[in-house]
Amino acid sequence: MINWKIYNQNNPPEVGKAFLVHRIDGSVFSAILLFDVKHAQLYWEQKDSITLINNVTHYAELNLPDPTEGFDWFTGEE
Repeated sequence: MINWKIYNQNNPPEVGKAFLVHRIDGSVFSAILLFDVKHAQLYWEQKDSITLINNVTHYAELNLPDPTEGFDWFTGEE
């Protein structure tokens, strides 16, 4: 189960960290929360592009395990 948290711009999650974000229209994206120094505001950017994401209602921390942990790349065995 994904531990979704309500996005509150006055109490945002850690800047520069990757999250799953949920928009008001039901879309879900992998995104990074960034800070625009010039305009002094936070914004969400889609992780695999430079697309900005608006209307974020919820976010969840990405906590995937290290894909190499417990796997021997030379033998292909765990």
